[in-house]
Amino acid sequence: MTVHENSVRVYLQGLDEGTRAVVLALRAAVREIVPDVEETVLWGGLSYHSPWIGGRVKGAVCQMTARGGDVRLEFIHGIRLADPAGLLRGDPSRNATSRCDRRPTQAGTRSSI
Repeated sequence: MTVHENSVRVYLQGLDEGTRAVVLALRAAVREIVPDVEETVLWGGLSYHSPWIGGRVKGAVCQMTARGGDVRLEFIHGIRLADPAGLLRGDPSRNATSRCDRRPTQAGTRSSI
């Protein structure tokens, strides 16, 4: 087990059952949509980036944060995302966030990622 895999395991174990279920569903969707994405724990959440593009900021795909029972799927490059369903919130000049309070659908996650 790599250091990143261990830190992800520890992060997931620290979540309550309901929050973990949402995070695991989002995690599965991200890994299905972008199978070669790298997963790390960063800034208190799960971070996904494409290493062939750049590091965890330049190559950022998304980040999941879970705080107080609220799970958010965040996009540092949110200004570049089409949002035809109006799911994203945040500062449209730089980032976007989608609050995930139930199991995500692949279609909704795919449209954001």
